[in-house]
Amino acid sequence: MTDAARLWRWCGEVYRRLGVAEACLRLQDECGADVNLALTLIWGGSEGISSIDAAALSKLLDISRNWQAQVVAPLRGVRRALKPDTAAATQALRTQVKTIELEAERIEQEMLAAALPTPSGSDRALASAAENLSLYLHNLTPVNSALPLASIILSAVFADATAEEIAAALAKEGRAPRR
Repeated sequence: MTDAARLWRWCGEVYRRLGVAEACLRLQDECGADVNLALTLIWGGSEGISSIDAAALSKLLDISRNWQAQVVAPLRGVRRALKPDTAAATQALRTQVKTIELEAERIEQEMLAAALPTPSGSDRALASAAENLSLYLHNLTPVNSALPLASIILSAVFADATAEEIAAALAKEGRAPRR
């Protein structure tokens, strides 16, 4: 199985955990986060990729921003415009658009997975995942709203970690300038 396929499967499993979907949607809607990128950064840390650097984040941000702006956001806009309480034909179209939107997100994850640095064999999974995510979140506004949501997601991924361990790992300041 390819990294992209493992990432897609992992994200689906994590997204279904208690509180994660809601936290991801709030990160997206309230903070402007790309959930695919956020989850990819967490997955990378859990897979042994040490903390990413500013250059790697810049490359990932370029992929994310371009794909989101050109493909995912327009599809999401169409899906949201097709209200769930309308005619059956409209609902069928909404379902088709949602399927296409999900496929666009899967393709984005392929691109993100391919752009991740090579795993270094790091055994600091929580620390690396949190540092990667924190680096990204410090590029968002408002970061203070994003960090508690990130904590929910990291708690679901690293169920054995305490709230204090997660908070400490997320406390790292962002290392990359905003773009």
